[in-house]
Amino acid sequence: MGKKIRRLKIGRLLLALLVLILLSAFLIWVTVNGLRGIVIKYTADVQSFRPTTISEQVAIKGVLIKREHLITAPYNGSVSFAISDGQRVKAGSVFAVLSVNSLEASSGTIKHNLIVPASGVLSTHTDGLETVLVPEALDTIAIPSLDQIPEDGKESSGQVEKGRPIAKIIDNLSPIYIHTVLPVEEVKKLEEKKDSTISMEWQGQSIDLLLHKVNTGSQPGVIFVVKKYPDNLIHRRQVDINLTTESLDGLLINEKAVVFQGEQAGIFIVWKGIVRWVPVEISGRLKDQVSVKGTDIEPGIRYVGNPYLVRDGDRL
Repeated sequence: MGKKIRRLKIGRLLLALLVLILLSAFLIWVTVNGLRGIVIKYTADVQSFRPTTISEQVAIKGVLIKREHLITAPYNGSVSFAISDGQRVKAGSVFAVLSVNSLEASSGTIKHNLIVPASGVLSTHTDGLETVLVPEALDTIAIPSLDQIPEDGKESSGQVEKGRPIAKIIDNLSPIYIHTVLPVEEVKKLEEKKDSTISMEWQGQSIDLLLHKVNTGSQPGVIFVVKKYPDNLIHRRQVDINLTTESLDGLLINEKAVVFQGEQAGIFIVWKGIVRWVPVEISGRLKDQVSVKGTDIEPGIRYVGNPYLVRDGDRL
């Protein structure tokens, strides 16, 4: 009888101990989950989808190839410009006055009006390349190296000699071309965009380019054609540009936000305060960013940027 009572007491003690262990485990689980919920709430990087564009740019120098009408002095004399350098002019208008010494004139000089031969932009800076770097010779000319090309050209003013260039009219209605020297790897990137619009930035302005010619030989480089451009661009021979070699747009996220389930890429979105994993399609990648698409993906939807902290069903 005593043994039976003793076994009963031991059984009750073990049962009480088991209940205590289970209760403690439950309390620990509740505490841990409660603390985890608090940690997630304050550390989860929840962001909203919005259309974004990123790009890779390379800073380079370019040489402009354009149609230019060179104007030479008809006589020795002193030139005075009636129109400012860089201004648009119309064919037939007077752009300068050439004063020529003459014994036949009572004043000792004869003034000759110099007429604009074609409409365009007046430039009083000539560099000797006006008849060399022309669009018609793109396939045959050897582009001089940058150190052989003056940045601004020589400005005409004061005394001029007969037959010497004094100004030029730049055709601002025809396409212009930009020749650039690039590392061969950048040339290959651009070659893949032969039929696509490429962007460059010049003095804070975005300008669209099209690839005209690619050279992957001893002097790798490309020639771009530009159809729309500001007048102050064509006034130059050399330009410093930021050329976009790659770009990516769409709904972009850091690649660390992607969570794979098997071979399926997905992300954790937050819908009505609940974390849900949804599948996505990765449609592009640049640097550490990926462009994603999916049935549940649209601008304004919130997603978790640091998914290692959360799991399906968490509340945020």
